[in-house]
Amino acid sequence: MASLVRLDVAQLAAGVVRFFPYTMHGQNAAGQEELALLEYDLAPKSTLAARAVLASEVDGAVYVERSEPVPGLEAHAFRHPDGSVVRVVWSNDNQPHALPLAAGQRPLDVLGNPLAGASVRVAEEPIYLHGN
Repeated sequence: MASLVRLDVAQLAAGVVRFFPYTMHGQNAAGQEELALLEYDLAPKSTLAARAVLASEVDGAVYVERSEPVPGLEAHAFRHPDGSVVRVVWSNDNQPHALPLAAGQRPLDVLGNPLAGASVRVAEEPIYLHGN
């Protein structure tokens, strides 16, 4: 799940307007199905849901910048037409890091579920951070 969301964000950051997965299901050379979007019975996997959440989070937004909010974390900011900002944040060293939240910031997990606390733990799986 994490690798496809991160790939999609990297494509958007690079200015790619349209990109399509080569296959919706199948295995890589090691026999793993990490990039598959559908089960063998064509039911959607959580990876497809995560990509749908990303699409809804950045729909209509313009890519702004890449930053490093704390050492080890990578953040990509998108600005919506109303001026609101959403950041997609993940660990670029695959180690968990604590990310302190500023007043008014609202974090969501990769599937769009709210996260609670004065800080959030960010690892390989991206989170969404709303607010400045």
